[in-house]
Amino acid sequence: MAEHEDRELSERYRELGREQPPRELDAKILAAARARPGLRRWALPLSIAAVIVLSATVTLEMQRERAQPENRIETPQQQKIEAQTAPAPVPTAPPAPAAKRAVDVSTSAPAAGRPSRESADRERFERAAPAAAEERAKQLGAAESPERWLERIAELRRAGRDDEADRLLAEFRRQFPDYRIPEAMRGRVERR
Repeated sequence: MAEHEDRELSERYRELGREQPPRELDAKILAAARARPGLRRWALPLSIAAVIVLSATVTLEMQRERAQPENRIETPQQQKIEAQTAPAPVPTAPPAPAAKRAVDVSTSAPAAGRPSRESADRERFERAAPAAAEERAKQLGAAESPERWLERIAELRRAGRDDEADRLLAEFRRQFPDYRIPEAMRGRVERR
């Protein structure tokens, strides 16, 4: 039965015919489209030029902002993010014990009273280690709470890296001069 109704409905639609716009209106629209070929011809090149100009402007503006970081206003959260994403300093190995250094120096005979290349490298390394520790301390101070900083110093003490812990503790006291270290923590961060 549904099939019979569908055929009937289809036949009625066919009988209605198709309405179309008058031929004159159709001809006017087609004539107007043919009369303006320049608009179509220039659309693509103009859009490409606009994208290039916009890209160059944005790039130049970004470079100008990078060149003038002191003009930026940063929130504490942005400063914390930058401090966390800053590259960490290269980890330093603890210096060799004094007895071993004496043996190394005596076995490598320097030519004509000059220090050997190895001892010069070692000396440069030892001078760079405190600078790296101070830089790391400054980064930590900007990004971490005093409590977390003290935990790091305690970790260095446990690892036997007392010189580095002393430098970090001194920098901590410069950064937080009014901070009172709790007794329990003081025993963990100060040299014994």
